[in-house]
Amino acid sequence: MIPSIVLTKRLALVMLFGLLLAVFTGVKAQQTPVLQYVARVAPAVSSPSPKPLFVAVMQQLPGCDVSHDRDHNVLGIRTTERVSFSDLQGWIQGSGYVLLHLALADHDLRTHLATSDQLTVPEFTNTGNAAQDELDFQAAVATWMQAHPMPITATE
Repeated sequence: MIPSIVLTKRLALVMLFGLLLAVFTGVKAQQTPVLQYVARVAPAVSSPSPKPLFVAVMQQLPGCDVSHDRDHNVLGIRTTERVSFSDLQGWIQGSGYVLLHLALADHDLRTHLATSDQLTVPEFTNTGNAAQDELDFQAAVATWMQAHPMPITATE
């Protein structure tokens, strides 16, 4: 009789622990939805490393997932925090990239790249004349932004 009482108490404790774990895990998942952002960036200098871009974002959003597609100059950010265009623009300033566009996505970066038709962004061209190169790049960015207006989303 005594072994069955011990077994029942152990089973009750295991079940209680499992129930509490399920409740707390479920509540946490409901409180922190994961947001997926897709940001179009353009190199501000010739062939910049994406590492400063990653560091800038990760310093502001600890625990986020950041991915970068160098061929399309697209940055993917998965986070529980809301991100605005102006915030991200400020964070990546000095990273060698400029922010062209930011939108919430309902799918991951790889799916976005496969389905998007607006991925051709201006690229910085170094001709040796730094002042003229910068003017040409800024003009190309302005033209691109007019042709691809940013949709109004929850990121603002």
